[in-house]
Amino acid sequence: MTQQRWKQIQDIFDSALDKPTADRNAFIDQTCAADASLRDEVLSLIRSFEGHKDFLEQPIAPLAFSEKPVDRMEGRMLGPYQLTRCIGKGGMGTVYAASRADKEYHKEVAIKLVRQGMDTDDILRRFRQERQVLAGLDHPNIARLLDGGTTEEGLPYLVMEFVEGVTLDRYAESKNLSINDRLKLFCTVCSAVQFAHQNLIVHRDLKPGNIIVGIDGSPKLLDFGIAKLLSPEFMTEGEELTRTDMRPMTPEYASPEQVRGEPITTASDVYALGVILYRLITGCTPYKFKSNTIIDIEKAILDEAPERPSVAVTRMDGKLPPEGVERARRTLSGDLDMIVLMALRKEPSRRYASAEKLADDIERYLNGLPVSAQNDTVRYRVDKFVRRHKAGVAAASLTAVALIAATIISINFARRANIEREVASSEREKAVSASVRAENERATAEKERTRAESEKSRAETESDRAIRRFKEVQQLAEFFLFDLDNALTAGETATRKAVIEKGLIYLNGLTQEAGGDLSLQRTIVRGYMKVGDLQGNLIRPNVGDAAAAKDTYKKAIRMAQDFAGATNSDLQSQLVLGQANSKLGEMYSLESNNSEALSYFKKAMAIYEPLAATDSQAQRQLAELLSRIGTVQEQQGDVDAAKRSFRRYLDLTSSMIPGAGEKSNSRRRLLAVAYLKYGRLLGRTGGREQAIDQLGRARKEFAALVAELPESAVLKRNLASTDNSIGDIFALNKQPQTAAGYFRNALKISEELALKDPRNQQNQRDLAATLGRLSAALAESGNKAEARQMIVREFSILKPMIEKQDPHSYDLYEYCWRLLTTEFKDIQNPALALQIAQTLVTRTRSESPEMLDLLARAQSATGDAAMAVKTEAKALAALPRTATSAMRSEFEKNLADFRAQAAKR
Repeated sequence: MTQQRWKQIQDIFDSALDKPTADRNAFIDQTCAADASLRDEVLSLIRSFEGHKDFLEQPIAPLAFSEKPVDRMEGRMLGPYQLTRCIGKGGMGTVYAASRADKEYHKEVAIKLVRQGMDTDDILRRFRQERQVLAGLDHPNIARLLDGGTTEEGLPYLVMEFVEGVTLDRYAESKNLSINDRLKLFCTVCSAVQFAHQNLIVHRDLKPGNIIVGIDGSPKLLDFGIAKLLSPEFMTEGEELTRTDMRPMTPEYASPEQVRGEPITTASDVYALGVILYRLITGCTPYKFKSNTIIDIEKAILDEAPERPSVAVTRMDGKLPPEGVERARRTLSGDLDMIVLMALRKEPSRRYASAEKLADDIERYLNGLPVSAQNDTVRYRVDKFVRRHKAGVAAASLTAVALIAATIISINFARRANIEREVASSEREKAVSASVRAENERATAEKERTRAESEKSRAETESDRAIRRFKEVQQLAEFFLFDLDNALTAGETATRKAVIEKGLIYLNGLTQEAGGDLSLQRTIVRGYMKVGDLQGNLIRPNVGDAAAAKDTYKKAIRMAQDFAGATNSDLQSQLVLGQANSKLGEMYSLESNNSEALSYFKKAMAIYEPLAATDSQAQRQLAELLSRIGTVQEQQGDVDAAKRSFRRYLDLTSSMIPGAGEKSNSRRRLLAVAYLKYGRLLGRTGGREQAIDQLGRARKEFAALVAELPESAVLKRNLASTDNSIGDIFALNKQPQTAAGYFRNALKISEELALKDPRNQQNQRDLAATLGRLSAALAESGNKAEARQMIVREFSILKPMIEKQDPHSYDLYEYCWRLLTTEFKDIQNPALALQIAQTLVTRTRSESPEMLDLLARAQSATGDAAMAVKTEAKALAALPRTATSAMRSEFEKNLADFRAQAAKR
């Protein structure tokens, strides 16, 4: 028999076992059609395996009906347990209800037992695998493994938690649950699946029949018999389960990659959850199968687009939902349609990144928040915001109305003033002409002149009033761009996007009306810089669109150059131009495009330097610019230059006098940031004691500021960054346990910020970086289990970021570094790291020492030591010639290692 023929037989056999006994023969006849030989083979297997379901797939729940089977095992003792009744039989084993007979305690349990004659190596291996899976899963919504042992005949058995209840879909129907209640129940199931994934276990056969809802309404996930363990110590034992001719699954719930026989990942479980959710809220499956044959089912899964749930619900049989079909259709239309269809996407990379992300989107829907699966339009986000914040939006709407009204009023006043000026001028001319023509009418002329002067005065008053109104419009614009944004977007990234788009529309309109008004022009440029920050500046709250941010900063620079170039003596215009150049340089710095970053930083420096001696604002901006320049110099490996920049930054900040209206805590934060950055550099270059001193000062100041301003996300982030930096120093000095303590402090803060504003890319990056640090410290101190959990969490955050259409270089670098350096060999992926590193080197035009070093490491990890030698030599050559640094020493050591590796080949 060919492998293909056996696969066909086994697929039909597996599907037949999922059918009710009464329908099984009809299903086989229909599926096998005219192929009598195929039908005979399947029926032979059915007779051999006697019944319901595969032993390892049989739910540990009592059968709701069927006659009591006669079984010689009933009443028998297995250790302290007495088998009381059979509750399920399969081809490879039997499930019994049992109770302890030693009176230690009274509790009913379920026992899985391999059938006599089925104790083959393969069956026993799968049995041991299930035991290993269950031993590692301790979750309130997963059926627990209680005990285990071996019978007198040498057959292994498992003692499991006895789950009494009904399947998920039947429970929802019997309780007549509303759609929202079904969603809440489903989220609990997702938490169980997520827990399994975090323990590196993929279920691979999720379906309503494997989810039992107990009498307390709590769902339990069952049947890990065909689960795939991703943990390296079990990968060898489980590798056969990935072969295309052995694909245990339930076809209706199988993902496209399962159908194709491709490697199974957590994304396959996410897909199955999508099918379960679809069935739970519509009562039917996502696809209309032409027949129940395996071929037609697989074709539908691979080629057809799932029907929208809001359409499918209209085909329900009347039992679901309780609120009525039409209302259910309206409920499902929109967000829920998008959530389900995202979970069911054919491409694994385009589904939800995890079961947790799927549940998060459902919870956001239940709370009236925007969901990630929805089309990301301004109208959609604003609609969601309005529903949640009716009072606040009403106030904001009044502001917008006032803004529009003030603009209209100001234009009308200006027009009226011009008309009045023209009238006044005409009247004056008439008066003068009358005086020349008729001396005898002087009294009349004088009267006319007086009236004309009065008209002129009135016109000038109207003009002044128009100008004042226009200034009020400008103030309203500033409020909309800054104060209103701060009020509405302190932790609301979704709303921040709406502010960006609306802000750009308004700014573009104001640009056309600004004319020669310098004050308004400066306001517009500051507005563009604010929008750029929100779009994609990594060190500020942003929505992750770096390309748009750079375009907006460039627009700000062009506009500032127009008015600042013509008014060199205007201090404020010069400062605005310097700030715009600095911000664009910052964007390039974050991408490790150091040469481009320095070119813009130098333009800003040329503006700030001559002004800083006499102006406190210029001094402050110069200090911040020195910090950014120092960071770039450090990235380039020029540590001496970086130290000089950071030292001057610290000196300037220490001597700075607060500007007019500046709050003292603003200067305290600036000084604390100076301590942080200078201390961090000292720690990386061997100055441990000095570094700890500087970082200790920073931490003390940030902690005090956080205590005074507990709602400030910026200060909390600064505090977490300081703890991470202190932890880095202890990690470098081989004190991993002390380092882990600081990393845990930072993790607590990062988790709080990420939870408060989950769509803020800055928060997600901070959380990922902290998890990576903590993982390394825990592994170094011997806590491998928790270290693995941390690294898996980090990857779950980074992976969606690098899978974007245009991922940021920072995210690519972090992901690539972890792929190469994590000590968990099964998580390492040198081949993928090589692709990412090549992309980064191309982006930075082979000028970044850090990116070249990363590429050399990836080449070495993939076995190309000769190329690693050449690339590392380029990395060394890219370092400043005069610089002596820890980076140079590290690169030189790497080069020596790569040469030794190449010599062995």
